[in-house]
Amino acid sequence: MLPTWLRRSRVRECVRLLSIALTAAPSSLAQGDIDADLVQRTTVGPAPASAATSATTVTRSRRADFAFPASMKVEWRARVTSPITLDPVVDRSGRILVLHERGSLSMLDGKGTSAWSVRLGDATPGVSPAVLSDGTFAVYNFDDRLLRIDLRGHLASSTQLGLKGRPSALLPLRNGGILLAVDDNLVQLDQRGHPIARAHAEHPLAELVQSAAFGVLAIDKERHVHRFHATGQLSPQGAFGTGVAAVALAGEVLFAVTTGHQLLSLNLRSQTVRTLFSAAPNKTLQPWLTLGRNGVFIASSDGTLRGLSHGGRDLMRLVLGDGDSDRPGGTLLPSATTPALADKESHLMLASAGSETLLVQADGSHRRVPNSACLSPTSLTPMPRQRVLLTCRNGEIIALSADQTAVAPTPAPAAPPAAAPPGSASPAAAPPGSAPPAAAR
Repeated sequence: MLPTWLRRSRVRECVRLLSIALTAAPSSLAQGDIDADLVQRTTVGPAPASAATSATTVTRSRRADFAFPASMKVEWRARVTSPITLDPVVDRSGRILVLHERGSLSMLDGKGTSAWSVRLGDATPGVSPAVLSDGTFAVYNFDDRLLRIDLRGHLASSTQLGLKGRPSALLPLRNGGILLAVDDNLVQLDQRGHPIARAHAEHPLAELVQSAAFGVLAIDKERHVHRFHATGQLSPQGAFGTGVAAVALAGEVLFAVTTGHQLLSLNLRSQTVRTLFSAAPNKTLQPWLTLGRNGVFIASSDGTLRGLSHGGRDLMRLVLGDGDSDRPGGTLLPSATTPALADKESHLMLASAGSETLLVQADGSHRRVPNSACLSPTSLTPMPRQRVLLTCRNGEIIALSADQTAVAPTPAPAAPPAAAPPGSASPAAAPPGSAPPAAAR
């Protein structure tokens, strides 16, 4: 019979070998016979119903889920101490998280009152923050750390990711967690900030979107669209004809403004590409687009705003800047930083340097929001209760809401009176200064 110490030693060794086998099994299976689609449907974190994200965020459509009020006003103004160059995030309760240019993070409540501010370092993170499914905020800091900040401004976790390069996108996922793109690397993290999958693309990545039918899509700067699987695999999902400057997703169609100054659409199911609009040889398209309910909005360098159907048919054309400052909208010149936001009825909101924010109707008519101008706007972000947040590079933050006291739109002119029948006498005109007929008693 073996000594007791020897039996215990062998038992410990068997337990150790069994744990190694169980740990290695999932990784070997993930590279083998497991369907990536089945793995991708595994929920990470809380259920989708509790996720503090919206379809606008995951599709990059720049569309609010409400209709803009017919008339809007400035509800409040606030200011932070350093410039704002990235889009803020707003959670369901209306709390606003803003990254400053010099490495600070601030939270304001729904009325613009500062709640707290924390210092992240001496440099600005390269991408906007994201709201995680547990209500905390994720920030990819300039020193390659993924930070989770709670609602009180306390650090919940810090994860070093070992990435080098410039970040291009931080995408909150519908089922919890986030996906981060840094140069040509992709990292998926759960709602606790722990890495669970990594992938490597052939080219630097431009943007990330999430589709209900096709999952997470990564678009690189060269034109290729990849489907990201939770196993860390990338599979091709089509390609545009040239480099990509901006993208947005509507259902199974991905739209892109390209570096060749075209608006293209890619059907993700058939992987066919259509050219919807091409700028004239001496014109350029600004590197942004906004999706309305039935159309796509783009702007060209000559100050023309266009609304096109998903098939490329002209829906609206509005000259916003043509050198004539007396013309309505003449001082509003779209630029690379022009914030644009659509609503669910395909109305559009636009802001540009030194001009008041415009509410543009589907037919091209527009109305200004009084006192809403800022020197250099950076974003328009939807807020709860049909409000919109306008942020400016100089640190100014403006909340726009419905103006219940606004003058009603001018009614259409009344139809002319019907002609009198032949032979009937026309009523005689009253002489000047005559009194109106007395009322019957």
